Amino acid sequence: MLKINKNNIPKELVDYKKNNTKTTYKDIPNILKSSLKKSLLREQNYYCCYCCRNIDDYNSNIEHIVPQKIVKDTLDYNNLLVSCNSSGRNKSEMTCNAYKSDKYNKDLFVSPLDDDCESLFQFNVGTGDIESVNELNIKKRKKVEYTIKVLNLNARRLSSERKSIIKMLTSMCMGGLDAKDAYATMNENKYDFLDVTKWYLKSFYNLTL
Repeated sequence: MLKINKNNIPKELVDYKKNNTKTTYKDIPNILKSSLKKSLLREQNYYCCYCCRNIDDYNSNIEHIVPQKIVKDTLDYNNLLVSCNSSGRNKSEMTCNAYKSDKYNKDLFVSPLDDDCESLFQFNVGTGDIESVNELNIKKRKKVEYTIKVLNLNARRLSSERKSIIKMLTSMCMGGLDAKDAYATMNENKYDFLDVTKWYLKSFYNLTL
């Protein structure tokens, strides 16, 4: 998971809410939804808010961190992110917001808007699984485990793809590439799982950003 820093609310959303005080997300015109998604994608540097796969306008959808059936303002920009779209897959391979659906526990869910979110997760270099950092206290460990489960972040497909990224990074660094150059290569070429790249290079090659 990568920390996401929210930008200012897009002007078109501010204007729409001002002129449509009782509207909900489901009511807004498609042109506004499309504009919102583009703003959110840029904000996230085109990575899925949860699994950090590379996404674009066609393989993603707008996610409500707090589900629409719970949140009071379904147009609260600070509750909106963009997630990869894994709907249509078998349930065991669905991930992120397609798997999460309306499941949400505010006391347990780790949000990519949380300041400490990146420091809570690590990865198993042998399997590619995402895990809680070993040093976490019981409360934080429960939050991480809940979040991994509710987003199905250890679906076989994701773990396998993360494992491939780790192998690629190992090959780069053992071949003599500096950690900063390896990070720049992965970032500039938009490889999936930049969170894995950051964690691996920080943990094993002393990357500083």
